[in-house]
Amino acid sequence: MRCPQCQAENEATAKFCAECGVSLAARDVRPPPRVYIFCPKCGSDSLDGGAFCRACGSRFDGAPVATAQTQRGTTIRPEKSKTSWAWWLLPLVFTWLGGLIAFVVLRNRNFGKAKWILILGLVLTVIETAGVVLLNLAAWSGSWSPSDWN
Repeated sequence: MRCPQCQAENEATAKFCAECGVSLAARDVRPPPRVYIFCPKCGSDSLDGGAFCRACGSRFDGAPVATAQTQRGTTIRPEKSKTSWAWWLLPLVFTWLGGLIAFVVLRNRNFGKAKWILILGLVLTVIETAGVVLLNLAAWSGSWSPSDWN
C-alpha cells in the first residue's frame, strides 16, 4: 500500500506509514459534493460554478458568498445585503422620483426590496395625481372652493 503523503511503499496490513507515520486507515474517498451556483438575474442553477448562466447567458459577477447544503450537494446563492428601512421614506417624500432613485441604488444589493420601493413610489404618484385631479374637478364644478376653508 502506498502512503498518501510521502508515497512510500508499505505492507498491505500496515495501519501507519513506516517512513512518515501518517495513518493508512481507509479514508473517506467520496467525491466532493457538486456545487450549484444560482444566477442572480434569472434564478436558475449552474452546475459546478461555470462563468455564465446556462439559462439566460449572463455572466456571474464575483464569487457568491452564502452557502447551504442540499441533497444534491452544495448550493451557493448570492447573499442579500441588509439595507436600511429609511429607503422606504424616499418614495413617501418624492413619490416616483424617490422610488426610482432608491431602485437604482438598491437593485444590485437587494433587488426585491428595490422593486417594491419603486412600486410604492409609482402607486403614491397615481394616488397623488388622482387626488389633485379630483380636487380640481370639484373646484371647477363649483361644489367646492378654496374659500370654504375659511
